[in-house]
Amino acid sequence: MATSPQSGLRSFQGHASSWPRLSLRLHSPVAFLGASIYAIVLVSLPLLDFKDRANYLAYAEYPVAILQAYVELGPAALLSNEPLWLAINIVLASFLAPEDVVRVIIFVPAFVVAWITLQSSPKHVIWLMLVLLYPVVIKNHIIHLRQGVAVALFLAGLALRREWLRYMLIGATPFIHSSFFFVIGIGTLAQLSRRLRFATDLFVILFVLVTLAVVLSLEGLASVLGARQANQYDLRQGTVVSGAGFVLWLAVLILMMLEGKCYLRQHRFAVAVILFYLGTYFFVPITARVFESMLIPVLLAGLALTRWRGVAFKVTIASFGLVLWLSGYASTLLVTTPR
Repeated sequence: MATSPQSGLRSFQGHASSWPRLSLRLHSPVAFLGASIYAIVLVSLPLLDFKDRANYLAYAEYPVAILQAYVELGPAALLSNEPLWLAINIVLASFLAPEDVVRVIIFVPAFVVAWITLQSSPKHVIWLMLVLLYPVVIKNHIIHLRQGVAVALFLAGLALRREWLRYMLIGATPFIHSSFFFVIGIGTLAQLSRRLRFATDLFVILFVLVTLAVVLSLEGLASVLGARQANQYDLRQGTVVSGAGFVLWLAVLILMMLEGKCYLRQHRFAVAVILFYLGTYFFVPITARVFESMLIPVLLAGLALTRWRGVAFKVTIASFGLVLWLSGYASTLLVTTPR
């Protein structure tokens, strides 16, 4: 039976949590078939024709040596350089060739992401298929494979009902892809603001201040921890952006604000993610990866928009994705990450 948009992506039980919950139906043949086709097509693409595939083969071939190098730098460097990602490569490399390790890392996360996404709101299955083809979503299973693994684990955590297992999976994601340190921070602040019953305007001010603090502290914190992305946090390098992403997501944020207080309370996490992205858009390029990690929950939250706002959201997102593909701009995702 079809479910309402709100039931597809909703808050956790109780009024104290702003983390979204994704529904999980184990007996959904359409979702299983769609996810299987999606994963099979992606894993069937030429293995070495895309950016960073050589790096992923190196991780699959020398994971122990890479892990040892971080261990020698100290605990902070080890924990801030995704040790769980290396552990996954070590386990797979113990019985698979490097090429097959990469194929597993493509197939399994792609299947999990597609399977959970297609089950989240059966009433909107066509829209959800388009979400999976959105350039910034599909690239996680083509070039940003590490991020794709973390996104799959995060969505699986959102779909589980057992809280200890849910939070264990979500808590593991930063050790696969460091962008999830920010995701967990955003989710925690959104939950805290809801627990304290912050009004919408106070909630927005909170995240503006948090965003400012993040922008000012990222470079120093990353350098101290020895994170591999430290050079990407240098504000002095500046960042060249088209501004199209800023306009798009500002429009989406306005639609969400116009939906009313009940919607904002129920989908505070998605709103917080957009606020963080807009606040750092012109300053820190790496935070775009944080937004990309949370794009599926944000797009699913948009399904709960009603009346003309829901129509406007779908038309805006679909049009932007279509322009990216038809203009050939989406193909540059295989070379660099546009913003």
